[in-house]
Amino acid sequence: MWKGNIIMKIHEITPKDYTDLHRLYCQLEDDWTSDIRDMIRVLEEVKDDPHYHLVGIFDDADKLAGTITLSKCLDLTAKARFYYSLENLVIDEDYRHQGYGQALMQYVEDYVRRHNGRYVNLTSSIHRTSAHEFYYRIGFPRNYTVGFKKNVVDD
Repeated sequence: MWKGNIIMKIHEITPKDYTDLHRLYCQLEDDWTSDIRDMIRVLEEVKDDPHYHLVGIFDDADKLAGTITLSKCLDLTAKARFYYSLENLVIDEDYRHQGYGQALMQYVEDYVRRHNGRYVNLTSSIHRTSAHEFYYRIGFPRNYTVGFKKNVVDD
């Protein structure tokens, strides 16, 4: 994929990308302290599940520039079609404002259409206001829903 003079490649994350993926997740939240071994263990649990997709966007040198997780979900009230929940969108600080996030989200929308999804749903931490502005710019409506999250296990 070309974006101006920049070559971008988008594909599923593979085990060789796990160290860079962990580095990206550390940029997502200041207090993120997950051990890479825990992350890898969970990834190994879902790697063959067709309902989960961990996608990366790479620069022309194959460096991981960003990632997003797609999870296929069922919505029986929405014409009994699937939708996709989007989680953990993060673009490396060195690649922000260069079109990587927009290219990754366009890939997601195309993927969802090809797989008969009806819509995408995402949540974003309330303090990530610059991310919210990005979502508005790419077509997510303001004030559409309110999301809630409740931890059921104390770590």
